[in-house]
Amino acid sequence: MRLGPAIALLAVVLPVLGGCVTERREPARGVRVTPGGAATGGPAPVMPREGEPIARPARGVTTSAAVGVTFVPLGVVAYDGQTLPIMSPDGRFLAAQQGEAPQWAAILGEDGAVPPVRSSIGVYQISGTSARPLAQASALPAGAVLGRSADALGFLIELPREDGSRWIGHANWLTGQVSWLAAGERVSAHGVLAADGALLFTRREPGGPGRIVRRAPGGAESELTAPEGSYFAPIAADDPGVVYALRLVGGGLAIDVLRVRRDVLERTPVSRLLHPSDDALLAHQVMLSVPAPTARAPGTSTRADDTLALLNPARARMSVWDGVSGSLESLAPGTIAAVRSPDPSSPGYFCTTARELVFVPKVGTGGPTGAPVVIIGTPYVPRAARGETPHLVLIGPSRSDPDRLEIVRMILSAPDERP
Repeated sequence: MRLGPAIALLAVVLPVLGGCVTERREPARGVRVTPGGAATGGPAPVMPREGEPIARPARGVTTSAAVGVTFVPLGVVAYDGQTLPIMSPDGRFLAAQQGEAPQWAAILGEDGAVPPVRSSIGVYQISGTSARPLAQASALPAGAVLGRSADALGFLIELPREDGSRWIGHANWLTGQVSWLAAGERVSAHGVLAADGALLFTRREPGGPGRIVRRAPGGAESELTAPEGSYFAPIAADDPGVVYALRLVGGGLAIDVLRVRRDVLERTPVSRLLHPSDDALLAHQVMLSVPAPTARAPGTSTRADDTLALLNPARARMSVWDGVSGSLESLAPGTIAAVRSPDPSSPGYFCTTARELVFVPKVGTGGPTGAPVVIIGTPYVPRAARGETPHLVLIGPSRSDPDRLEIVRMILSAPDERP
């Protein structure tokens, strides 16, 4: 997720969405990750000591909103002031864009993108109690930008090239060795890994419209052209048989639901207009508000796997998109990032606002929506992590250094373990 509404830790998302026109000012190093500005009107948030439980439900909130968490600080990592790090699904590794932030053309995958040669990617191991930099045996290519997702073996990178093409690669966490998954003379951009390991991305000729491409783990490709307009980016669902696609069309931004049958992409009649603006920056903000898919074991999918938390630009808040009905169920006002709770005993969403991290119970699960519960007064962006114990990794602003981000592991307690 990039900082800037999604691009600036979604820091300017609410002001940008206040109108239909977005202003593209080139990223600058040192953009502070403080959505809406620093919290005011109360004491500064204090990080609990390791192992100290916090976030008891506020008075007046229904018992379904109860959620217990424990914070384990992992330290800070450097970043470029513009791009949020990506993490392995198990929460063991993290990659961060560092140095000088890429220009918007490189971020958005547009024609004329200049490779950001003063940018680099740092890799960390976060499986212990601190973020430890990894010295990779193979240097990543100069000018590479951080991709959108990762798996247990590595993370995605994208390489704008001098000839106008753009490649997508997979870099190994430990060695830095890159396998190029999409190369050639065309522009391949906005790659994301599906829950089954397939690569989803857009491909286009320079100056031409974007098409959605699915590259199966075995290498077979399926490509789908937009019925009207141009596909901007795919979004991976928890169900690997579903692909969501953002489409720029006739002065608007739409989201389409696609299906995968026998490794072939197919259109469905489900589509919705999200906003009456076809600005690529707005589409990018929506794309990066979506968390990485959560892999499910065969036969364990639930109705919730048909839903997707994304930024609803028309209402300037996160909403839950139902891929079956096409409806959008709003989350709490002012939310700019969200991830579904990994704890079945506490259904709902952990959401980032301009000032804090909150928990919104039961949204998108068929039950009534409860009032948001404040977890901590810092605007951490949550990332789901698989493991024996339900937990999230939080990424948020460093209070002392605008060029660094705090990384915190948040462990969820079972109902009978809550204080």
